[in-house]
Amino acid sequence: MKETPFVSVIVPNYNHEEFLRERLDSILKQTYTHFELIILDDCSTDNSMEVINQYREEPRLKMVVRNEQNSGSPFKQWNKGIQLAQGNLIWIAESDDACSPDFLATMVEKYREHPDAVIAFCRSQIINEKGEKSGGFTCTKHFRGFYTGREFIDNFLMWHNDITNASSVLFKREGALQISGDYMNYRSSGDRLFWILLCGKGGVSFEDIPLNYHRMHGDNTTATNFISGSSYKQDVQILKYLEEHHLISKWNAFRVKKYNITFIKYRDEIFKDNKALQKEILTEWNPSIWVKLASWISNRLNK
Repeated sequence: MKETPFVSVIVPNYNHEEFLRERLDSILKQTYTHFELIILDDCSTDNSMEVINQYREEPRLKMVVRNEQNSGSPFKQWNKGIQLAQGNLIWIAESDDACSPDFLATMVEKYREHPDAVIAFCRSQIINEKGEKSGGFTCTKHFRGFYTGREFIDNFLMWHNDITNASSVLFKREGALQISGDYMNYRSSGDRLFWILLCGKGGVSFEDIPLNYHRMHGDNTTATNFISGSSYKQDVQILKYLEEHHLISKWNAFRVKKYNITFIKYRDEIFKDNKALQKEILTEWNPSIWVKLASWISNRLNK
C-alpha cells in the first residue's frame, strides 16, 4: 500500500453521551488526517444526538445516520458502516473508547510494512469511566509482528477472541465486503466471527504499543456479556459454525471443546457466585464422553 490510504472512521453509538465528546475529540485530533468520519446512532435514548450535533460543521464528518428503531445488534451497525464507507481502510471507533493521537498514523504504517495484511491491531490500555488509565491491558499476550490469517486463527481466534476491542483495529474494507454477513447473527461474539472470516482474506499485523484506550464501565458491552454468560454460550455456537463451514479441522474442534470444558468446569473462581450459569454453559457444550475424559485428564495433569 504505497499510496496514502483513505480511512473511514465509523463511530457506532448507543447511549454513550457521557463518553462521546472524548471519543470524537480523540478522532479529530489524530496526526493522520486523511479520513472521513461516519457517526451511526442506534436510536439512543440519552442526549447523544445533542453532542453529535455540535460536530455538524466538522469538514471531515461525512454523515450522521440515526436509526428510528434500535437495531438490536452492534454488528448490524458495523455492517451498515462498512457499506457506507469509502475508505481503503476502516476503523470501528467504539463510542465509549478513546485513543492516542498517533493511533491512525501508526496503524496505517503497519499496512506499508505488511501489504498482505487485512487486519492491523494494537495493544489496548484499559481506562475507567473518568478516562484514567488502570495500568492493565485487555490482552497480555506477546504477539509477533505479523501472522498469516490461518496462523492467527489456529493460534488464537480458534480458542477465543484475542482481538478484544474493535477500537484497536484498522482493517481493509475490500476484505470486509467479501465475507459473509453471518457475524451479524451473533450478538455477543459477532466480532470474533468477523475477525475469523476476515482472516481468510489476508494476514494480521500487530503493534505492541497501547495506542487504543478501552473503557471498562458498568454498561460496557464486553463486561455485560461475560457477566451474563452470553459470550461463553456463543462460543459454542461459533465452534458449530466453524465446523459446519469447514473452517476448523475435526482434531482442532476436539481440542477446542476439551479446552472450554476444562476451563468452565474447573475454573470455579469465575462462577463461584453463579453455579447455575456454570452448569447451563456446560450443558450447552454437550460434550462427548471422550471430551469429558480428556478434560478430566488435562485438569489432573495441571494440578
